Amino acid sequence: MATLSFTITVSSPNATAVILTPASPFQGSGNAFTVTGPVASGVTVGTFSITPTGWQGVLALSGADAASFVLSGMALMTAAALDAKTYNVTATATP
Repeated sequence: MATLSFTITVSSPNATAVILTPASPFQGSGNAFTVTGPVASGVTVGTFSITPTGWQGVLALSGADAASFVLSGMALMTAAALDAKTYNVTATATP
């Protein structure tokens, strides 16, 4: 008798773009967004979309000011009240 044991791995496509669509009162596009402050904690900044369609993986925040924000699903929200200043955050999508 002959047998064959094998494994098949189906992986999702690698992310090619991370896009943030701002929610009111935030404005902007690309990598620059503005709002008149102060901004309360728990406010939705915007919603991320990852291309290509079908991407599955982990979206994470990093950078000097990442602790001021939190992810709720694909929504970016303020984790603390935001005072008037420039915040530097990086969103990274990994498979």
